Amino acid sequence: MLSSVAFVVSAETLDIEGADLEQNGSVVIQQGEVYLLDATSQYIEDKHGEYTIDSVRDHPELWQEVGNDTLNFGYSRSKFWIHSRFKSALNEPLVIRGEYALIDFVDVWIYRNGQMVKAHQTGDARPYYSRPVQHPQFVFDVDSSKDDVIDVYFRLQTDGSVTWPIQVMSESTYDAQQDNVLVVRGGYFGIMIVMVLYNLFIYAVIRQRAYAYYVLFVSTFLFFQLVYEGVAFQYFWPNLPWLNAYSLPLSYALNEVAMIAFIRIFMELPGKNPRLDLYFRLLMIMAVGLVVGVTVIPYKYLVPMVVFLGLVVTISGFSTGAYLWSKGNKFAHYFTVAWALLLIGLVLGNLRALGLIPSNFVTAHAYQFGAVFEVLLLSLALARRIDIAQKEKALAEKEMIRAQRESILNLKRYQDLYDNAVAGMFQSNLQDRFIRVNAALASMFGYESPQEMVSQIASISRNLAVEKPDMDRLFQKLLREKSVMDRELKLRCKDGSYIWVSMTVRTVMDVAGNVDHLEGSVVDITERKFAESYRQEEERRRMAALEEVVVGVAHEVSTPLGINLTSLSLIEDRQAELKSQFESGKMTRHSFESFIDVLGDGIDLMSRNLKRIENLVTNFRQVSVHHLGFAQKEFDLSDLIRGIALGDGPDLTGITLDLNIPNQVDVCSYPQAFLLILEKLMENSIQHGFVKDQLNRAISVELDVQPSKVVLTYRDNGKGLGDTDHEKIFMPFYTTQRGALGRTGLGMYIVFNVATQLLQGRVQVLTHRGFALSIEVPRYLQVETVLDEGDIKTAVEVESAAPENVVPLPKKKA
Repeated sequence: MLSSVAFVVSAETLDIEGADLEQNGSVVIQQGEVYLLDATSQYIEDKHGEYTIDSVRDHPELWQEVGNDTLNFGYSRSKFWIHSRFKSALNEPLVIRGEYALIDFVDVWIYRNGQMVKAHQTGDARPYYSRPVQHPQFVFDVDSSKDDVIDVYFRLQTDGSVTWPIQVMSESTYDAQQDNVLVVRGGYFGIMIVMVLYNLFIYAVIRQRAYAYYVLFVSTFLFFQLVYEGVAFQYFWPNLPWLNAYSLPLSYALNEVAMIAFIRIFMELPGKNPRLDLYFRLLMIMAVGLVVGVTVIPYKYLVPMVVFLGLVVTISGFSTGAYLWSKGNKFAHYFTVAWALLLIGLVLGNLRALGLIPSNFVTAHAYQFGAVFEVLLLSLALARRIDIAQKEKALAEKEMIRAQRESILNLKRYQDLYDNAVAGMFQSNLQDRFIRVNAALASMFGYESPQEMVSQIASISRNLAVEKPDMDRLFQKLLREKSVMDRELKLRCKDGSYIWVSMTVRTVMDVAGNVDHLEGSVVDITERKFAESYRQEEERRRMAALEEVVVGVAHEVSTPLGINLTSLSLIEDRQAELKSQFESGKMTRHSFESFIDVLGDGIDLMSRNLKRIENLVTNFRQVSVHHLGFAQKEFDLSDLIRGIALGDGPDLTGITLDLNIPNQVDVCSYPQAFLLILEKLMENSIQHGFVKDQLNRAISVELDVQPSKVVLTYRDNGKGLGDTDHEKIFMPFYTTQRGALGRTGLGMYIVFNVATQLLQGRVQVLTHRGFALSIEVPRYLQVETVLDEGDIKTAVEVESAAPENVVPLPKKKA
């Protein structure tokens, strides 16, 4: 905003229509009047600076009349010559005043009755002491007597706006005017300063930014006025014209910065109106750019830029106020009315400075009244804001107290939930340390208290993680995705042992949107991991056993079938050959006898291999305890074992059988299951345990009886088991004598199945010089095995043929 000169209140300023004129057009200066000479003046635009005072006086044809009744030429780089003539009707000095204080170079020549009486070189770009009269504006005096004709020639040059309103008055009128000007100016600046101090005090008490920006806005506005009116040059830096040249655009740009800041805060644009706030932020950037550009942008370009931006900011502020007023903003009406009063004066002043409208009393002074009213209204608006803010603060305090109480209650609930949670919970910082843990987490890792765990773990990734890269990858993913769910980790306890945990962790942000800390929960899944490992191992073993079954079945069945197919093929070939001989009449006794021999050998071979397949199927049937057809009953286990020693079991010729059993052991179980187990164990010792030509072959059976269970221990003094045999002994079709001997490798597999499934016991291979096995089974089974009809019939038939409490062993082979 461009300011104007001081108020004139002691005398009425007259234009040419209200002045006394001579016939030649000269103004007659009377006592008590102030005369504007713009309309009666002439001018020359000296674009190249080629004229002198003598040349312009000698060539009256160069002079032009003022066409628009004002000496306002706008922004121009030319020199302008101005000639004003007036006649004195007084016998006292006259005062000539140029009202615009920002002309860089002002050269003056004063002629009285055709004779030059004074010449001055002054201006805004020259030291202040070059002015003949100490005044913020340009004031020149000249002695006069009645009827003297005064000619004044001005040569003006400036980088700013070339405007030169000229006033003429008597010396006594000038002195009276200055007294009144001091009163009015003092009142104007006094009101502005009081408002600055008043609102500064309020800001110091309540610390609301709106007051700070209001004080800054009014202060920079006053500073700009002092610069614009020349007061700052007169009192602050009279000997530094170069500083004075920069002070105008600098003060103007600073005022624009303060104005934009005040508009944004007063109208509550940040947050509530982001688009408008963005627009004013852009204006702020441009205004700050002009402040910085004062030292680099030439003055002739800088001033128009500053003036234009001032117009844009002022109009934007008014438009924003009107818009928000229509939207119901509770402070917008104060702002809009106050800004409208100032806007009228600002627009007129700026247009006057640009040379678009005439320079007169209205355009020169209207904004000052608007500025006072604007400051007062905005101060009232801020006072209203205090009242509303206090009421809102009281309500907010009540709500805050209620919210605090509720928050304290919720915090206590959360604290109780956190501390007493079953799952481990923690908070950690970004430096890899725990901030807080609950009791469940401390106990999970073997610490006596949460405080001990927090103090002793200096680094989570180094002290807890078994594999530090796993923790590093977790942290990187967490920072990238903000949360990680159910990540399984192997962590180290206080005593050095390990546990598996499932960790869920997320980032917690601060008010600025940055990661402040981490929080998460931990669940011990060690048992689940071990169960998973066990299931995987069991699955591996099951698949290996299945593979053994498939390979064993394929081998055991394919060999006798292959032999039978080969024998059958040979018989078919010999039969076809014999048939051909018979049909041709060439069959002989020898060929027929030869066919009979081949047929007999083939039938014998096929019979033996079919018997081998039949034995294999029988053994297969014994693998599944559900197809054995055994019946549960009460019997004497000791009597059953002694029956084996009496020769009802396998052929034990050459083998010493040592029985360490009680006289009587009553059990309720499956007698034929015990018989089958002992038979298979003895066959295993005979076929696999004892080496060829081994002397002192011995088998021992020991029976340990307890109230609820019996433990049968079987031993032989054979060659024992190798490491591979020890691991695979109970796998189906595993045998060390596969081939011509016809070993199927199902014996120990049948022992294991019958003992663990049918008898509901446990089997354990013992460390022994030879082979040793322990079978622990319940004495009294609680559940009768469910059998199908065929199995029940078989069981009844078996039981009906056996004496009481004794199950007969199979007869020895002939």
